[in-house]
Amino acid sequence: MYKKRLILIRETLSFTQREMAFFLGVSKSNYARWETGETLIPFKHLLCLANKTHYSVDYCLGLNSNSKKRQEDIVYSASFLGKHLKEFRKNIGYNQKEFALSLHTTQSVISSYEQGKTIIQTSFLYDICRKYHVSADLFLEEELEVLSYARL
Repeated sequence: MYKKRLILIRETLSFTQREMAFFLGVSKSNYARWETGETLIPFKHLLCLANKTHYSVDYCLGLNSNSKKRQEDIVYSASFLGKHLKEFRKNIGYNQKEFALSLHTTQSVISSYEQGKTIIQTSFLYDICRKYHVSADLFLEEELEVLSYARL
């Protein structure tokens, strides 16, 4: 999904995989697995990448090609994102069960994310963005415009 983008970002910084891993505070082998797509970059490391490079989360995930740099860091909490996810779900007219079915997961997973009990998985956020054509960065903005979701 985004492995080519990770490589592009690293090469733009003129980093080796080892240097990029150090930059993100992970082992080289973990970082290399993200680039090959063997494993998915955890959400907390995705945000670290976005904050340290000042690219949008959408750009880091390969959801859009806008490489315009951001000035401010993304501040994240599970409850903050969960609140936005719940608002989004309600805005598209789904209850938790319907939303879960549309994303091939369970209602308990949706509930756990919405209550901020679980940190969202990168793949889950990616799937929401792709399926509903919505920006990942939207879910991370401080003020959420309930009726005006940014389209990719």
